[in-house]
Amino acid sequence: MPRHVGTRTANAGLSAALYRAAIGSLLFVSIATAGCAKTSQTPFMKDLSPRELSSQELRGRLYGAVDRYNRLVSNNADLIRSDSDDPAVHAAALRWKLYATSHMLTAAFRVDPLLGFIDSWALATQMRMALEPGGLLEGIFDERMHLAIEASQKGEALFVHLAPAMLENAPEMHRLVLEWAPRYPLGDLRTGRVSVLDVAEQAPASEYRTSAFGVGEMQSTIEDLNARAPLLLEAGIRQALWRIELLFAEKGIEGAVASILDDAARIDTSAARIADGVDSVVSVLDQLDSLVWVIERERTAVLFDLDRQRVETLKALSSERIAVLDAVDAQVSATLATLSSERAMIMASADSITDGKIELAVVGLKDVADHVFWRVAQLLAIAALLALVVGWVLTRGRRGPSP
Repeated sequence: MPRHVGTRTANAGLSAALYRAAIGSLLFVSIATAGCAKTSQTPFMKDLSPRELSSQELRGRLYGAVDRYNRLVSNNADLIRSDSDDPAVHAAALRWKLYATSHMLTAAFRVDPLLGFIDSWALATQMRMALEPGGLLEGIFDERMHLAIEASQKGEALFVHLAPAMLENAPEMHRLVLEWAPRYPLGDLRTGRVSVLDVAEQAPASEYRTSAFGVGEMQSTIEDLNARAPLLLEAGIRQALWRIELLFAEKGIEGAVASILDDAARIDTSAARIADGVDSVVSVLDQLDSLVWVIERERTAVLFDLDRQRVETLKALSSERIAVLDAVDAQVSATLATLSSERAMIMASADSITDGKIELAVVGLKDVADHVFWRVAQLLAIAALLALVVGWVLTRGRRGPSP
């Protein structure tokens, strides 16, 4: 077994053992504190419940509604903060979810669970009226008020829908709550609220306030403490963190706690992802080995194919080279033959031209000689004639004139 798998298995076993030990301790404390106490009902419960519901059943339904209400408020407060950049809105959202959830737990944690249900219902109605237009908390979240109103309306609806299972005459109690809540509106959440136990005049179930504590007070208190423990544990941790974050926001260090919480959540997520990544290392290595083998096989095939193509290319180039050289030799031979024949023709033509020129020159010389001869003969004839004339003249001059 890989080392990381064994480590994860051991961690999972340790976590499961711790979880079982925590559950066992909680059960032990519950049994030790509650003992074998029987379920008791107050006159309030006997008169107002639709049937003989045990305190545990009433508390279970009540605390489930309270938990859902607190989560609605917390989630919408976080939406308001994430949708706004205004530090004042951030601080108001923190105060809203801190004090609204705190007041809801205080209202629910009454000795009599049915009285706690009515007070929680009254608080949800007070909160809804305070946030709606005209209420004392109107406008604390600027344009994001609809998120707070939506959460308060859904939260009030939780108690309205649960009322028929908790009360004999749910519509009448709904009417009493709607009449009482406007008389005691919510203002500044930090100053607390007026509950149905704080006033006796026309408060819902005010006639049962004393009898609710009159029967089985110790036993009901012990049972209630056991039922409150899980809800108190989670709510206490959340509210402690919200108080710290609110303090940071009021001191101008808003977002530091949220960053720390986000980092803590990311650490847990990152640890799980790291474990998953370690689990897959062996598989990844196997895949890498297979990939290397495939790549090597493809590389060998490619090299063989390249070598074959290289040989074929060289052969083709060699044959092309030989063919080109043969063609060049044939062309050179043809050119030389053509040049030789042209040279012979040119020489023959030059010889014939030379012979013709010589013959013409000889004939011309003969003509010139004949012409010169006849010119000389003519000149000689003329000279002779002149000589005869001169001689005659001279001879005639010597003889003188005749008598």
